[in-house]
Amino acid sequence: MVTAAPILAASRTRSHDLPPGSYRRTVRSASKLGQLDSDEADRIVQEGLARFGRIDTLVNNAGIFIAKPFVDYTEEDFAKIFAVSVVAFFRLTRRVVPEMLGAHRADHD
Repeated sequence: MVTAAPILAASRTRSHDLPPGSYRRTVRSASKLGQLDSDEADRIVQEGLARFGRIDTLVNNAGIFIAKPFVDYTEEDFAKIFAVSVVAFFRLTRRVVPEMLGAHRADHD
């Protein structure tokens, strides 16, 4: 029997876009990823730990691309891309990794 793993997601995905039955296994962020601050990253991780007991895997799959020539990018375009593609990734990963390492060490003690 294959069991579906819990999903810890910080996304703008609407619940009806998730695969059937996955919503109950998902922790979602109320913020858009470009606005994911450290407190929201902490809340996502804490809720995930409370619901699932541990975090084994983190998939950072967020990113945006604004389709236009590079020379036409504005400072605002760059800030949006950087906020989603780098800042949100950094904040959530920085918060999740210690939990994952702790769980890994506990399994091997």
